Amino acid sequence: MEAEDGSSSGSSSVPTEDVIQTLMEALVEPLLPLKSSQVDLSDLSLQQSIANQMHAVVLLYNYYHRKQFPELEFLDFESFCKVAINSKPTLLVFLEQKKKCNVDGAYKDLSIVEKAIMDACNISIGLDTLKDGPTMERWPISKVAIFLIDSLKENCSLHFGAKTEGVWSLIEKNDGETGDSESVGAKQKIQNKRSVTCPVKVSNSYEAHLQQLAISVVKEKTGIDPTDLSILESHLTYSLSEAKTTARLFIMKYQSAVNEDVFQVPIKASIDRSDTSL
Repeated sequence: MEAEDGSSSGSSSVPTEDVIQTLMEALVEPLLPLKSSQVDLSDLSLQQSIANQMHAVVLLYNYYHRKQFPELEFLDFESFCKVAINSKPTLLVFLEQKKKCNVDGAYKDLSIVEKAIMDACNISIGLDTLKDGPTMERWPISKVAIFLIDSLKENCSLHFGAKTEGVWSLIEKNDGETGDSESVGAKQKIQNKRSVTCPVKVSNSYEAHLQQLAISVVKEKTGIDPTDLSILESHLTYSLSEAKTTARLFIMKYQSAVNEDVFQVPIKASIDRSDTSL
């Protein structure tokens, strides 16, 4: 049962260490070597994969699980590292032990995995501020996400392991992934960051750019021809990739078949599952 603020009532919360242990076993442990001596730190792809998984673990606990059980403690960067290492000691080798703080207290020389943990902690803090006011409307748009549904509006298409291994997710793409620093998206984000107190105004040209980006990534991931796609709605939602940024969420309908690696699930089932606490 949920209270009006979205938190669970009538049920006891699981201890923090147990929650993180479960998340680590499901998302991180499959990538970790059995022994620290087996780790090859020159394998940057492995470090990035583990970083992506830890990013998800932090968000799932610090924001989503605590949203259901707000009495649980928020874990900052140092605290989360300690709990994660206690859960999976092999993770220690991926965390720099000689990190230092600048005069202002900011960390430097973080490992890839540590940076992912810190970024996710900062994102969680930003998401927590949303309950105090319409802050999100002042954040720049950093990505597009697509909720892709069939012509009967009964099923949606999800991708497995697109960002986080072992997790089904929407199709999405960061704006500016093409590397063109002079792109419409890059210019818009620079303009957005000039104002931190007023709602961001999205120009027609930038909105068109986001629509084209969304359509192109759907074609890339599913093989659906753009002529078979139609945009039903678009919404602004928070991004889980970068602190205090948003995503333009498009609800699209398709007429043709999709690739076999795109998983189709009843829309109601996907929504009900996303509302289930850990």
